[in-house]
Order: sequence, then C-alpha cells, then structure tokens
Amino acid sequence: VTMQGFMMMSSSSDTSSESNGDDSSAATFWVTKCRLLRSSWRPGDIRQLLDLVHDGKFDVEEAAGALEIPYSQVEDLAEGTTSAAERQWLTAEVTQSLQGENSRVGKISDAMMQSLATFGSARDEYPIQDV
Repeated sequence: VTMQGFMMMSSSSDTSSESNGDDSSAATFWVTKCRLLRSSWRPGDIRQLLDLVHDGKFDVEEAAGALEIPYSQVEDLAEGTTSAAERQWLTAEVTQSLQGENSRVGKISDAMMQSLATFGSARDEYPIQDV
C-alpha cells in the first residue's frame, strides 16, 4: 500500500495529548490518498477485491496492478458480466500466481532497505500507537 498525506505535529498543549496522558509531542499522519500496490495471496482477500471490481467499487487499473493480471481481464470483471463461479476460478488462479514465482514474501529490495534506514529515527521517535 502506498499512502499520501501530511504529517502534523501536536504539542503537549493539544487536547489529544492531554487525553491520553502523554506530555510529549506526537506526530499524526493524515492519509489523503491510499493505493493498493500488491494484493495478499489469501483467497478471501482476492475474492473481496474481485467482487469490489465487479460491483464498480474499485479502480480497474489499481486492481490489475495489485493482482498482477492483465488490465483487459479486470475490465471484463468491471463490466459486471462475470458470474460468481468465474470470479471464484479467477480467485484460485490469482492465489496460485501470487504464491508462486511472483511471490515477494521475504524479498526486500535495496530501495526498501534504504527507505527503512532513512526513516528509522522517525520510527524510534514516533512509534505507531492505536488511537
């Protein structure tokens, strides 16, 4: 997933930091745009995504890229003419594809490592907190 947004720093005088008892400043990342780059290989997740495309609730280009299937195949789904059985078969095919040679499980590129190193201090200084 790639996210775009903006980072906002809140000081200890903000009501949000007073309510959780934290006196230090905290960073909040407001997401304004989110894009799915890669789907999970899990059949339930893939089927959900295919159903969303079929119902016209998910971008065709984004789905094709995330599922690593041809754009034309996803366009056919978006037309709403595919049956539930066809979507189930496609789910099985995509699941196998994402687990096979196309799998990125455990693969970290040089760019990913550079990004992790670049933002390491921010991770340490501003750990993720449930809100």
